[in-house]
Amino acid sequence: DSIKPELAMEALKISIDECRPYWTDEFKTWIIDLVKLSFKSSVGQFEGCWYKQRKGVPTGGSLCVQIANIAVYYCLREVVYSDLTLMKNVITTKRFIDDGAGVFDGTKRQFTDFIQNINDKLSQFSLHIDEHTVCSPNEFISFLDIQYCFDQNGDLQTDLYTKETDSRSYLYYGSCHPNHVYSIIVYSQCLRLRRIINDDERLCKRIDELKTCFYNSCYPEKMVENISSKVKSMERVLPDP
Repeated sequence: DSIKPELAMEALKISIDECRPYWTDEFKTWIIDLVKLSFKSSVGQFEGCWYKQRKGVPTGGSLCVQIANIAVYYCLREVVYSDLTLMKNVITTKRFIDDGAGVFDGTKRQFTDFIQNINDKLSQFSLHIDEHTVCSPNEFISFLDIQYCFDQNGDLQTDLYTKETDSRSYLYYGSCHPNHVYSIIVYSQCLRLRRIINDDERLCKRIDELKTCFYNSCYPEKMVENISSKVKSMERVLPDP
């Protein structure tokens, strides 16, 4: 909600022109008008009273993630990515909305100065990086639900990342759902670990931890064991980029 609607609309218009040049002007205008209508229609109810949002872009709506992603990229491209001097120590960077990670070639002091310079440039858009973590190449660092680092041989290592507040509770087995729902939950969660983790020993450890979480929700041990064992034996296959 810190993104100004005018900025979001400017970013959206530019992204449409660059990424969908074959759209007609009429269709582009229709899309823009729909997004404006979405912004104006942001209302909420509290203790019997209705409230309309007066500042920022609505959060929690069907368009908020997409609009925020476009707007943040627009701002970063305008004042950060395009500054070759600022980006000279950045080897690679990845971002999902307001979460980012990358590889920086420099000291921790240089990285702190780098973040400060970015914040100075982003201040004109009312954006700010309020927290950051820097680790040595052989120390795990998190990005979304993944931890990654580079080992002594320079090979990428990946692991699961969970927040301390994550209860890791799953649908109770005694609830009113078809039996296949429970097996799908176990399989999908185990498969998620198989995709994230690239070391088999580390995978087995995380799956054993996951099994305990399912047992706490009264899942049958035999079902959990059969499915988890199947996933442990699977090859790690990632989708094509």
